[in-house]
Amino acid sequence: LTNITFEKKIILENKGRRQQQLKWINFTNREENSRRIVLAKKLTKEGKRIPKSLMPLEPYFTVEPAEITLRPRTATTFIFKGSSPQAGSALEIFYLESKVGKERNTKTIITSEIKAEVVNPLLHFSEKALTFHYHWEKGVDPVIQKKQITLTNQSAIPLNFLLKVEIPFNLNSWEHSLSPGQSIDLIIEFDPMYKNDLLSHTIEKFLVVSYRGHPQKDSIPIKAEILF
Repeated sequence: LTNITFEKKIILENKGRRQQQLKWINFTNREENSRRIVLAKKLTKEGKRIPKSLMPLEPYFTVEPAEITLRPRTATTFIFKGSSPQAGSALEIFYLESKVGKERNTKTIITSEIKAEVVNPLLHFSEKALTFHYHWEKGVDPVIQKKQITLTNQSAIPLNFLLKVEIPFNLNSWEHSLSPGQSIDLIIEFDPMYKNDLLSHTIEKFLVVSYRGHPQKDSIPIKAEILF
């Protein structure tokens, strides 16, 4: 998901008899920032303002540890972490450079293409809005009204979310985890006598969805008309 750090781990083992000094380089990010520096210096010499498009670019991906000395017949775990504020494809090339024993020169031993498809939460509501009506009738006791709405996870990854409504509405459940393609039937209740003041009025609220660990919020309007 956008705005969330995701990660993958790899294990690298030194099966040789000499230690290796290892260093990961984000080649894509390094080359792009080098290009921006050259253009920014040129504009500065010409007395022109540097646009935001030439500011240093934050990488999509990082790796921890970026450098390590791996002793003979030992292994280490590298953690690749990624994050993007925008949905879309993210791709960067990483080189792993190695210096063996007391050698002076390094050489590239691994070229890795790190990529991810980053998406926003996509939750489908079976209804665009919900409306309740209550018309008072003499001798007829008011009852709590109920309506059903189906929520479907149309994202490619699981979604964990919380639901919220305000009085006079209520829900049969408040928290869910949905796998891709999975749906949940939600019951929304309306209590027409929440005030018991016998005054006609209209209530307008929202059913709000908040995603765990993500800033996006989705909502649909809920309306109720009470007539006395």
